[in-house]
Amino acid sequence: MTGPKWAALGLAGAVLSGCEGLDSAGGGGAFDIDQYFEGTASWTFRDDGDTGDVDDSQVLRGQLDEDGTMEVRRGTRYAEGEKVGSFRWDLTAADLVLSAWSWGSEGSDTATFFARGGAHSGDSVGNLQGDCVAESVADVSTHYGTFDHALASTCVDTPAPSGTWWFAPGFGLVRLESDIVTLDLVAPY
Repeated sequence: MTGPKWAALGLAGAVLSGCEGLDSAGGGGAFDIDQYFEGTASWTFRDDGDTGDVDDSQVLRGQLDEDGTMEVRRGTRYAEGEKVGSFRWDLTAADLVLSAWSWGSEGSDTATFFARGGAHSGDSVGNLQGDCVAESVADVSTHYGTFDHALASTCVDTPAPSGTWWFAPGFGLVRLESDIVTLDLVAPY
């Protein structure tokens, strides 16, 4: 078994099983932004705040296209799901950048910088509006499991929804607690 899907599954097992010595901020304590969206192109999230069984018809399914846009739909299958929002990531940037987003009637086409490539945990990123503080964190729990390492970016008064966004290496966005939307990873694909 080879290919991107199997590579992502192999990476998932490695990250969740305890990769000692890996620093979520990258070598020398600096963030390596490239690692966060490598390997996964679709996700299943829940937004109900529940920790029990997942209602398959109510989960959110996101898929990333070649332009870096993650469209999110609610339903049993992505193809038939109802669109609820989207996040457009600048995957060519050296920084972790959300170029645009929409959720229901809310949205923005103004970029938000969550973390600078090469920055260190605790560094603040100023945006035209507000700022984000990126931190390297351990033991981030989602419905899917606990990630040993992640980047957490807490944003206030930025074009992106204010709150904390968690990114795991090889998985991308795994958790979001904001004033507009809450997401909790159920499964990557």
